[in-house]
Amino acid sequence: MRAVFLVFAFLAAMVAPAAAFDLTDYNNWNREYEELPGPMVYRAEEEPAWLPAMLDKLQSARMSRSLYRHYLFRGDSGPSYLVTKWYGDDFDSVIEIHRIEKNKVGNPSAKYLEGYGGDIVWVVVPTGHDIFGDGVPVLFVLASPGGSSDDDQTVLIIRLGDVPKNITPGQFGNVARVAFPNDGKTLILLTKDLDKKFSYDTCGVCYIMPEMLLAWRNGHYAPACRDNAEFYRASMKSFWQRSDGEEPYSLQNFMVRRMGGIWDAIQAGDIPTAMRVYRDTIAEARRRRTNWPIWEGRIPPTSAEYKAELANYEKEFLPLLQEAQRHAKSQCPLTTGRALSGSSKPFQMIPPSPSRDVP
Repeated sequence: MRAVFLVFAFLAAMVAPAAAFDLTDYNNWNREYEELPGPMVYRAEEEPAWLPAMLDKLQSARMSRSLYRHYLFRGDSGPSYLVTKWYGDDFDSVIEIHRIEKNKVGNPSAKYLEGYGGDIVWVVVPTGHDIFGDGVPVLFVLASPGGSSDDDQTVLIIRLGDVPKNITPGQFGNVARVAFPNDGKTLILLTKDLDKKFSYDTCGVCYIMPEMLLAWRNGHYAPACRDNAEFYRASMKSFWQRSDGEEPYSLQNFMVRRMGGIWDAIQAGDIPTAMRVYRDTIAEARRRRTNWPIWEGRIPPTSAEYKAELANYEKEFLPLLQEAQRHAKSQCPLTTGRALSGSSKPFQMIPPSPSRDVP
């Protein structure tokens, strides 16, 4: 009961003020491009007269695919890149990147550069905005293997300069979500460490992993967890309300869901509370031994087997908490001081091919 008291006392003491841009609202993440069109992409009424013929030629060369949407980017001297989205063929969806060039007689042509195919691939906000203040458009592509979770999806950030350049920050883990606050000056990424992934149920997407918020600041990505503590408090509340508001049915279910909230508390900046709840969680698990609903009517594990299972959880979780304590004053204590596992790559890159050009 002491752990329950600590949890709800902590929740009551940490009520975040309302923010103009709410990161706790899932609808503010990974919005489709059409919800916030970028100024560096031509609007339909601005597109040049030659574009429909170019799109027809692209379609004619890809009869097994269906053109779904296109994005024509503007450069210093006019159209610079054409990005197209297709359905069908070898993938459920494909994004292609073409550079607009002049052919031998001076007419616009489309030079295919690269593409990305997968189960679900689409263009998201803030594509077409001058994110980095250098006048170069940026393309944001979200690739997902499908399903109801964002844990395995990957956001690619591609700078459309002289050549497309993938500038996704891989050293911070898998970029799973992107948000673009409405002031138009802040880019926030949510990354996940795929190496530290723990399941608490059999639903297929019921697991936890360390998450870190990054913000684009002064020319680079910087950790921004404590600056956005309300995001972690909302997630923490969800984990702890579930673990304390209903009967956990197994040691795994109890430990992993409780740890999800402990990790969030650490990233929000309250390591002392996180450590107290962790110690009480271990004590509660030892007290209950094999007294979990999952073993009703079944042969429970022996005392030695149960102790070994609990010891495995302590072996996995405690070093992460101890490392976080050493970085207590950093923006993201849980994910500071170590490399995070990168992309799960739920897409396939499609290399250059002359057959994909429009001369």
